[in-house]
Amino acid sequence: MYGFSWFFIVLGVCYFLVLGLEYGRSVQCETWTPVKAKVADAINGLPLTKYEPNRLNNIATIVNWSFIKYSFNVGEGLYEGEQELGPHLTVFDYWVGPLAQRLPKDSTIDVKYNPVNPKESRVAFDVLKPVETLVGTGMVFLIIGGVGLFLSRVTETATGDDEELNQPLEYFEQKRKKTIP
Repeated sequence: MYGFSWFFIVLGVCYFLVLGLEYGRSVQCETWTPVKAKVADAINGLPLTKYEPNRLNNIATIVNWSFIKYSFNVGEGLYEGEQELGPHLTVFDYWVGPLAQRLPKDSTIDVKYNPVNPKESRVAFDVLKPVETLVGTGMVFLIIGGVGLFLSRVTETATGDDEELNQPLEYFEQKRKKTIP
């Protein structure tokens, strides 16, 4: 139980690191040019079946990924982009709304593209809502790890001194006499 708890604590910390990476990417593109993009497809699912109507995407009841495809115009050029938000708990997607419902096909979103290389683009930080999904997932794992550590300490304390309880009554009388001055 002890190792299991530490695994969940490390997993929770990793989710906060992933959120930091996502935020870092968002800050990196702050100076890029904003543009409106048209959503080609958006889905919460599994990487094996992304963008495909597959039963596995509907079965992903515990953990899933968010994927979004979009296109935008810069001058005469049409550019396409794709972005994903890594594994997170499905319950938070239903809390903020599944991506396919929040971003239906042909809706517009804010995107920033690199003016030097328009093939590089990033969806605005609030579109995928990584704060809710990744922080929520990280907190769940930290809580599970903390509760597991607490329970392992409780069971360790409760099972620590069984030998003394199995001693005869004379043992306790001698012990009492030694401790009383």
